Amino acid sequence: MSAQADLVEAGDRWLLPLSGLRVTRCLVDFSFGLELLADHQFFTLTIEQAFNVAVAGSGMAEITPAADPASVCPALALLDRVVQDATAFKDGRLDVRFSDGSTLTVDPHPQFEAWNLTSDSGVRMVALPGGGVASWPPRSEG
Repeated sequence: MSAQADLVEAGDRWLLPLSGLRVTRCLVDFSFGLELLADHQFFTLTIEQAFNVAVAGSGMAEITPAADPASVCPALALLDRVVQDATAFKDGRLDVRFSDGSTLTVDPHPQFEAWNLTSDSGVRMVALPGGGVASWPPRSEG
């Protein structure tokens, strides 16, 4: 799937149009975010709860930006990594795999939006409180 693709529904999941995009910026506050860019496509992934990251060559780390901002250090290693594929499961879980073998996983939260994905084309996806996802297609040209 290319970065030009739309969200693709596939059974219990959505295939996200992030393949080939590079992490160009990591954002840290009470959440953690990745800005992804390739071929004039721009996405922002914002994670607003604890999540797991495994950077190639090291073990799994739990990242808790709101509770412990220093915990984001392992996730900063995702800078300049290229997304291999990304999947949003209909239960609200998010899995992102990078071309070097690194992974990022976010589980749904019972009370809050665990993560959201937005693009400059209008594509938007949000993990809903308690599970599930909501999605919006790209804005129509015209």
